[in-house]
Amino acid sequence: MNHPLSNEVCTGLVTINEALEDAGLELSGGFLGGRYGYGAPYKSPVFDMQPFCWCEKADCPWCLVCSCPETAFRDAEGNMVSAEQYWQMPEPQAEEFSSVPLAPGEQCTNCVDGAVPAPNFRHHESGIEVRWYKYIGRDMQIDGLETAEQWQRVVDECVEQIREGLNQGAHEKGIRPQPANQ
Repeated sequence: MNHPLSNEVCTGLVTINEALEDAGLELSGGFLGGRYGYGAPYKSPVFDMQPFCWCEKADCPWCLVCSCPETAFRDAEGNMVSAEQYWQMPEPQAEEFSSVPLAPGEQCTNCVDGAVPAPNFRHHESGIEVRWYKYIGRDMQIDGLETAEQWQRVVDECVEQIREGLNQGAHEKGIRPQPANQ
């Protein structure tokens, strides 16, 4: 779903990534997302950022790995069932379902119980969270953002915090937040 401020959010996240690179942080980038389009592992009192995660570990808060097969069984209304549930159905009922691949960034509703992956970007004070699939802007989900002015204040505060951290040596470079159970 597109947020009305998606373009502004993409531009702001790129600005934050530029500031992180200026501060000496190595960015995860290149390819389709461009030099600043993937995010960087960064944690501070103001905001946290994490690039899209590919680890696919069951306990990773960014991955929420689906244990179902690569295809999900769906009925005409789009309701999904697990492979185990599908194979236990009587044949007439099972015929109402088809095997359809999940869309990019779509979460399986069978095995992750509606859990939402951790955000790739979180501004602590405002509660704004942004999630993306592979690179900034792709299948992006934005929560807690109401106005362009609010977003600009967030971007300005993040960039200021990075620059202050650079001057004071206080920012934590390349630290990926760990799941609570580790």
